[in-house]
Amino acid sequence: MNTSTPTNSEGGLRITLFSNCARPRPVLAGLAFVSLLLGGCAGGVLPSSGPPSARVFKESVDTVGNPNSTVGYVVVNLRPEVVTHLNSEDGGRLFSNMRGRAKTSVALGIGDVVSITIYEAQRGGLFTSTEGNAAPGNAVELPRQQVDLAGNITVPYAGAIKAAGRSPQDVQLEIKSKLSGRAIDPQVLVSVADRISNSISVLGEVNTPARIPIEPGGIQLLPALARAGGTKAPAFESLISIQREGKIDSALLVAVNERPDNNIQLRPGDVVTVTRRPRYFLAFGATGQTTTLGPLDRRFPFDSYRMSLGDALAKAGGLQDDRAQAAAVFLYRFESRQALERMGVDVSLHPGPLVPTVYRADLEDPSGYFLISDFIMRDRDMIYVSNAPSVDFLKFITLIRSVPQTVSDYRVAAEARF
Repeated sequence: MNTSTPTNSEGGLRITLFSNCARPRPVLAGLAFVSLLLGGCAGGVLPSSGPPSARVFKESVDTVGNPNSTVGYVVVNLRPEVVTHLNSEDGGRLFSNMRGRAKTSVALGIGDVVSITIYEAQRGGLFTSTEGNAAPGNAVELPRQQVDLAGNITVPYAGAIKAAGRSPQDVQLEIKSKLSGRAIDPQVLVSVADRISNSISVLGEVNTPARIPIEPGGIQLLPALARAGGTKAPAFESLISIQREGKIDSALLVAVNERPDNNIQLRPGDVVTVTRRPRYFLAFGATGQTTTLGPLDRRFPFDSYRMSLGDALAKAGGLQDDRAQAAAVFLYRFESRQALERMGVDVSLHPGPLVPTVYRADLEDPSGYFLISDFIMRDRDMIYVSNAPSVDFLKFITLIRSVPQTVSDYRVAAEARF
């Protein structure tokens, strides 16, 4: 190895790490690493759990048709009027496809089971015996029978009687008419033992799945659920789906409870299915839980029907005071274009009923805490808390400080090699 001290043409000292041109490759690699950091620290070289706040705002312009962006979105700053508009969007009338007064028919239908009792004025008639063991009141109860596929029932000495589509009272009168002259002053009572054709079914996550007959006065959704033993899951996790004539409409049970007009009348043939649907939100970035929980724990379940953004941030551990940029708390969701239009947001370039939307809360402003306490979370919302700019600077300094040690290690290794 050449150990002489090199000089330049003016006699000054020339610094040379190695005289052999094949040896400085590790050092050059380290210097290249520094150059890469200096030139690209803003372009994703430094580790991060998400985009910086400046980039969220920079790319919030509408980018539909822009090949440099895959999703165009809008950013909406949380203000009192924004929170008021959004909260008014929640709730409202449910089961829009199931509205209208239910037609609760008392007519018999195919499959219904009927009971027929015939009374005669005295013993010794067509149906009653003269013996002392005859039924009290000179009455005889015929075996229960089901309305057949032709809609008929059969009565001895009266023959086939059309029952489907008729009320029990109409059937009584026809049976009485056909028995007159054969029985002794007959009186007939027809009652429904099992109303199969005029019933609804309640299935799924209920304690007692059941087929429930509809009485002449009708039956509403909540009483039907009560007849089925109630739901197994809490009301804010119980999704109620009603299937009627090929249409399905769904709502959470707690939303039905909040407004009496959502407790709709059910119709014959309706199928009510209860499913458990846990609701959750996601939290990323500089939240308090980040350093203590694994990636799977960034998904947090709702504890109640109405959870505010403040509740959600508290559940996620709050903001990390050594990382978070309090002015850059973002909430991602797909918002209805009607809601955004009412807030004055231009969504003309966004096709479809839902628009990718980012809401931004500024918690450096003390009033921001009141806003997040009123801002209602929705199922599958995503919270992202951006890092403060100083955090990225400290990351950069930490990496730069490690470079001299890396170069020194490379030099020792190179000297040992050569």
